[in-house]
Amino acid sequence: MHQVLLNLLSNALDAVASTEGGRIIVELARDEGTGIVLRVIDSGGGIAAEHRDRIFDPFFTTREVGEGMGLGLAISASIVEAHQGILRVSSTGEEGTTMEVALPRG
Repeated sequence: MHQVLLNLLSNALDAVASTEGGRIIVELARDEGTGIVLRVIDSGGGIAAEHRDRIFDPFFTTREVGEGMGLGLAISASIVEAHQGILRVSSTGEEGTTMEVALPRG
């Protein structure tokens, strides 16, 4: 789970790097239905609608050649699923992104 959090934070930092006044919020909460929910919320440019269905695919990236391999979210999703959890994304494509990890109770 450490790797998942590092990847989500790294992606959020990249998203806000070119945004003036960019913010990242990390929330950890209990959820009655699932157990624990971790959210990484950024105020970056968001994820374009045409990319949202592919962001968890291995080797999918919108970055320039040499800037990433497109494995971070695919590996993160696999790790979360191995813990019987779910990794979800919410993004308008213009106003930031929320990545949510929902894990069951112990």
